[in-house]
Amino acid sequence: KEEVTWLNNSSFYNKANVVILSGSPGSGRTSLAISLSTSRKYRVYNQVFDKIIISIPISTLASITDNPFKSLNPEQIFDKFDEDFLDYVLESCEATFLLGHDTCILIDDAANSLKSSKRVIGRLSNIIAKHRHLRCAFIVCVQDLIMLPLTVRECASLIIMF
Repeated sequence: KEEVTWLNNSSFYNKANVVILSGSPGSGRTSLAISLSTSRKYRVYNQVFDKIIISIPISTLASITDNPFKSLNPEQIFDKFDEDFLDYVLESCEATFLLGHDTCILIDDAANSLKSSKRVIGRLSNIIAKHRHLRCAFIVCVQDLIMLPLTVRECASLIIMF
């Protein structure tokens, strides 16, 4: 088995972190996010979390070969990044925290919602500001890092730019 020492020393293994993947369309940020959360080879996040919640456009999800999220409860998969998604994230994180469990939230392509709704920005910023207390990790994929609110960028444990 290939040893990946940089992973062992990285912030990936801190369960309550915020990882931002930023890059142009087709750069591989969604593929990397999916690999981080599902790879059996490197086990970065695979089988680390008790619950995974995703917000990913339906077209992106449909294009994934051998969908690794097919076993998730449909309630945990959202095709829109909006207030309903963020309300569900907050309620779920609070509930799983009380059980001593960890949650991973994967957000892909949220730029349009972030541009058009201050309420969505406020809710996202609020949840991410207290992510450690809720035992939540976030993997956020965006085309342009500046599209994320400063409060979210300030909480990032790791930013990877393509």
